[in-house]
Amino acid sequence: MRVNIPNVEIELLDLGCGKTNKGIGIDILDNGQEIVWDLRKGIPLPDSCVKNVCSSHFLEHLTVPEIDDLFREIIRVCKNGAKFEASMPHADRDEAMFLPHYTLWNEQRVRGIVLGYEMAGENTLQLLDVHRDGMQLFFTMRINK
Repeated sequence: MRVNIPNVEIELLDLGCGKTNKGIGIDILDNGQEIVWDLRKGIPLPDSCVKNVCSSHFLEHLTVPEIDDLFREIIRVCKNGAKFEASMPHADRDEAMFLPHYTLWNEQRVRGIVLGYEMAGENTLQLLDVHRDGMQLFFTMRINK
């Protein structure tokens, strides 16, 4: 593991960044990003230190319980009002069925995640946008603490 963070306030955290990280990147493979880490073990950052989070073609590689754990970690590390933007293959596309994809994503799954938090009395996720563009699904949420 390698953690190389220049300060404790992070403007943009890129989860599962791969080779094209957009901010402070975290990935299980070492692609030269700041943090080499398995996100299934949490996010190795202090509470409320992240202003915004992004993820591109990463969440579909997690199981449902791993997604639940990761969302709790995102909420923990984010500042109040932080935005989380993500993209992945839409569930009705062949690309969504690749073997290393453990979950399928569509508009209902995203709305269901937010609704699940609301029904549990945790109004920490606010859906700002969910839409499909071609083969991809995009969503933006705000973290409310």
